[in-house]
Amino acid sequence: MIDLLVVGAGPAGLTAAWRAARHGLTVRVVERAPQVGGLTACITVAGQRVDIGSHRLHPATAPHLLAAMRELLGDELQSRTRHGRLRIAHRWVDFPLRAPDLMRRLPPRLALDAMAAKTRRPQATGRDAPATYADTVRARFGASMLAELYGPFARKLWGVDPEALEGEVARHRISATGATDLVRRALAPRHDDRRAFFYPRSGFGRIGEALAEAAVHAGATIDLAADVRAVRTVGGVASVDVNDETLDATRVLWTAPVGALGRVLDTTPSWVHDDLSRQRTRAMVLVYLVVDSPRYTEYDAHYLPDIAVAMTRVSEPKNYRDGPDPTDRTVLCAEIPCWIDEPLWRDAETLGPSLVLDGLARSGLPTPRLLGTHVHRCPSVYPVLETSTAASRARIDAWASSLRGITLLGRQGLSVADNLHHVMAMGWDAGELAGAGWDDSVWATHRESYRANVVQD
Repeated sequence: MIDLLVVGAGPAGLTAAWRAARHGLTVRVVERAPQVGGLTACITVAGQRVDIGSHRLHPATAPHLLAAMRELLGDELQSRTRHGRLRIAHRWVDFPLRAPDLMRRLPPRLALDAMAAKTRRPQATGRDAPATYADTVRARFGASMLAELYGPFARKLWGVDPEALEGEVARHRISATGATDLVRRALAPRHDDRRAFFYPRSGFGRIGEALAEAAVHAGATIDLAADVRAVRTVGGVASVDVNDETLDATRVLWTAPVGALGRVLDTTPSWVHDDLSRQRTRAMVLVYLVVDSPRYTEYDAHYLPDIAVAMTRVSEPKNYRDGPDPTDRTVLCAEIPCWIDEPLWRDAETLGPSLVLDGLARSGLPTPRLLGTHVHRCPSVYPVLETSTAASRARIDAWASSLRGITLLGRQGLSVADNLHHVMAMGWDAGELAGAGWDDSVWATHRESYRANVVQD
């Protein structure tokens, strides 16, 4: 009998396994992929370690988590200053925002509309909060910012009209509360903590690798390429079929997608299957361009809300760190959200690079001298929280919360797009609670606190 079985070796699952094993529990982690880290893992392209997407460890990380990362990574965890750009109204502005740059480059109509939004439409909370993403953005920043920035970004990331997204999406994903808050942030000094981030010199994947090493050192076992085929619960004990083995566990921490649990759990009601079938998740095609130059630009990332441009962001991993990277070339990572039933997903190797090169040209960015390309597919990245499926999501959450001996957490398990420090906090809480003796009421309190998470830009 295993004390704790963790499904998924992303940061939430690895943190939970590490903390629980430190308490002396028998812990086993099963991961379908051939490596740990989930969406925070690294891959190697043209001899350079690159992220699956673009990631940072934010200064908003809770002190105990940041101290743990410093302990695990030591000097490998570097403190860096953010240096990105945002394309808005066909102009580039520094990102994070800086007041002098905004004054020179932001079209006056956007600034005036945003400043007037608060007086036109006071910020509401609770039951009176705006119902849709579009309503929330208009209430905070005005219609012009919705049209030029937040609306196009929403259409690209989630693939639906901003009027069809829940207001909670904006409240969760847009950290600025209005124009006054934007101005306050833009006035912050260059070395303000909000302009900094932490990043390992060998790539963001080192965080997941370090968590896995710590978990194993504490006594946990991690199985890779492990496919969960069935889950049964009897008397509060879960029997989980993994590859050709059956594992009995006192508690299962499920960090894989909730839909995957619904498919393998023997007691899943038909109505849950129906509700799960209504939920959609946006996929991502990552196109890596190998560039015949030591650097492409000085910027770590370019943010591209323009709906005519396929990608939402182009990052240059070399500029995130001082690391052991090749000196004669660099790699760019272009992120293109999509659905898994569209041609881009199927033919990404052919369509992806041409879409990226076209997008770079449309955005006024240099045409890179290419040495090669690489494509990586991520089938489950952004949960699409549509107003039309809110009721079914609530029923799914109530069903999942009622399962005896199975607890969902993490980005995939809870269908959230939180930062790394948020999901690590979930894993920490779950591991510590498992070690102290699981209490559903305590976990319910933790779950409620996670609803206040706001993604840091």
